[in-house]
Amino acid sequence: MIAGMKKLTLAATTGDIDRLVRELVWLESVEVIEQASDAELPPGLYACDNAQNTAALERDLTRLAAASDTLAPFGSGKKGKMLPEALTRAEFEALDTDVEKALALAARVEDLTKDRAAFKAKIAKAENEIASLAPFLLYPQPIALNETRKTVIFKGTFPKALTGDAIFQKLAATEIDYGLEFYGAGGEFNYVCAAVLKSDAEAFGKALADAGFARIVFKDMRGSAAEETERLKGEIAETRKALADADETLRELAKSRGLLDKAYDLLSARTVREKVKGTLRATQSTALLSGWVPDIYRGKVEKVLDGFACCYSFEEPKEDEKVPVKLINKKLVTPFEAVLGMYSYPDYRGIDPTFIMSIFYFVIFGLIMQDVLYGLLLLVGGKVLLKALHPKPGSSLYKLIDMFSICGVSTMICGFLFGGYFGDLPSAFATHMLGRTSFPELALAFNPVTNPIPYLAVSLGIGAIHLITGMLIKAYMLVKEGHVLDAVFDIGLWLVLFAGIGLLFLAPGVGKWVAIAGAVGLVLTQGRAEKNIVMKFLKGVLSLYDIVSYLSDLLSYSRIMALGLSGAIIAQVVNLIGTLGGPTVTGFIVLILAMVLGHTLNLALNLLGAFVHTARLQYIEFFGKFYIDGGEPFKPAAVPTKYTEIIKEAK
Repeated sequence: MIAGMKKLTLAATTGDIDRLVRELVWLESVEVIEQASDAELPPGLYACDNAQNTAALERDLTRLAAASDTLAPFGSGKKGKMLPEALTRAEFEALDTDVEKALALAARVEDLTKDRAAFKAKIAKAENEIASLAPFLLYPQPIALNETRKTVIFKGTFPKALTGDAIFQKLAATEIDYGLEFYGAGGEFNYVCAAVLKSDAEAFGKALADAGFARIVFKDMRGSAAEETERLKGEIAETRKALADADETLRELAKSRGLLDKAYDLLSARTVREKVKGTLRATQSTALLSGWVPDIYRGKVEKVLDGFACCYSFEEPKEDEKVPVKLINKKLVTPFEAVLGMYSYPDYRGIDPTFIMSIFYFVIFGLIMQDVLYGLLLLVGGKVLLKALHPKPGSSLYKLIDMFSICGVSTMICGFLFGGYFGDLPSAFATHMLGRTSFPELALAFNPVTNPIPYLAVSLGIGAIHLITGMLIKAYMLVKEGHVLDAVFDIGLWLVLFAGIGLLFLAPGVGKWVAIAGAVGLVLTQGRAEKNIVMKFLKGVLSLYDIVSYLSDLLSYSRIMALGLSGAIIAQVVNLIGTLGGPTVTGFIVLILAMVLGHTLNLALNLLGAFVHTARLQYIEFFGKFYIDGGEPFKPAAVPTKYTEIIKEAK
């Protein structure tokens, strides 16, 4: 059901507005409306510009989140998501005094993060320098010495493919006196050191380059390669110790990670309040607020507002206003709102199909999955996931998991009816592992694999009921809008025609005349909007072609049988493979592996198929008959807690 919505207009003194906004946010019952821009405001009103405050809070939130993420690997090592800490409102707001501590902690983490990055960079640089020095460890002179008073020293590499003789031959053509010594090879290069008089340095350098030489220049080093290597190793050791100290400090700080998380939630609440205040329009002494309030929340909103010196009113939405949608459904129906949300919320002035949709979704999902043990896994697995992940009640994730858990029940029911227990596992086990020649049929109704025709009939029967229900809802909407004749002519006559076609299989004589009556009625009424009598008749006749569309819609439901059979047959194949080894140790090992791997995969595929196709039947076949979408979900200003759970205080 779609909750009625009222537009709240509120005027309060500027001195009360902070407390008032705080209370409304805690109430989680008002969706604030963004008001007119400054240019559109009447004289005397101005926008409450608090963009800087909001931006500052968002920067602090980013810092707290980054610090928490940084500390996560340095924690106790416990895996899995921690359950939110349960706090009362008073306890939560008391955390306000810890915000500065949390920000100081975040700053400390930021500094340590920068230090660690610098330490790692320093270690990497030293290791690279050690690697570059390695070929010259036997070079006795200071490695950074590139020239003396009379000579220039060249240190570098030749391609390894270039032999010493070839190098000397190329340099001999220069007729320059030089000294050259090889210091080893590494990778694709030979490492050399050459010396030449300064007067010949330029020409010799060019000759070296022409021969394939690449010069290496060492900077900021005073000792030999061996001495510098030892110095760098000592530097690495010291830096590693500093890095280890920083890590140890972070491990200590990680014990206070909860402080960051709770401060994050508190600042998130502040940010919401600031954003609400940013929507206000004010005079020097008065602030104005507008918002949407569901009728079910009006009482508690009024109770809060009556505690302040303010004026307020509730008005019905205007015809041209975009009104948010608040759905109200029973506990077992609410999870199916997740399916509706993936499509589109209904228009505020439309109809909420969740209740009726949930019935068909429940039934069709079970018909596709139709396995007792798969259903049990869905039922139990859904409950376990809700405990493990602890999603916020009412969130899309919570609803989706809960819906799968509920659909596990219909899967079990259909499994009992069709005899699905991991497919035909009991029969396969008894035959191949226990040597039994016969096994009783477990299906209470029929086995879809051996007797698919009833399965097809059930699938199409559910489809027919589904489609007719959608048409009846459309008729109801037309009657509600005052279009009674449209409901009779455009819906009722089609139902008469369908009834006649159905009766042809039970009472042909009666069915024929009922079908004819429906068809004649359609021919006479479907062209009623036309002025020309010929066009009236022609359009009426052509309208009968729509029966092809209805038939196509109905045949879509045959996929229920197709998906169900594919899942059941794959399960049987898995069971066959698993029992091929017979009653041996190896056979039981193969059986266990086949059960775990095969049925896990089959369950996942079936789950995906059932979810997608069942949703598709709702979106295309069912909603297509009546649904008016385009609504936006009601999003009240609320305290957005991620790491804490606010519990209601005892009255």
